[in-house]
Amino acid sequence: MKKKVLLIMPDAHMHKLRLGSFVRSSREAPLTLTTLAALVPSEGFDVKIIDESIDKVPLDYPADLVGISTLTGTVRRAYELAAHFKSRGSTIVLGGVHVTIMPEEARQYADSIVVGMAERSWPRLLRDFLKGEMLKVYEDEAAHTDDVLRDVPSPRMD
Repeated sequence: MKKKVLLIMPDAHMHKLRLGSFVRSSREAPLTLTTLAALVPSEGFDVKIIDESIDKVPLDYPADLVGISTLTGTVRRAYELAAHFKSRGSTIVLGGVHVTIMPEEARQYADSIVVGMAERSWPRLLRDFLKGEMLKVYEDEAAHTDDVLRDVPSPRMD
């Protein structure tokens, strides 16, 4: 049975055009989530991506693993979502700029955190998740090289 992965970019209430009652997001699909989705092996997982500035987070989604990408402006909402899905039995992973800057804070709200760019550590995290052996912290092992994005697939735009 495939594991359900829910990847969320919390809404920072920005990137919106408001003209009276007309509201339209001017945001493009976040490359973070679409790139992470491209790194998920299709044989073991089903992936759902939610950019909360566009779509509502499906709070009843039966996710096995919830990955939330955070900016400082979205961290309160990220922690709320983490607590919600944790209470439903999901495993929570937090990553993003805020987590990289404030890892000790973020660890309080997650089963695991990703520090630095996730493109290399995310596949390892997924393998460990399937084995039931996830680490508390995954850190980008190639952060100090010139070819950090070598072998990273194109983002999934489906």
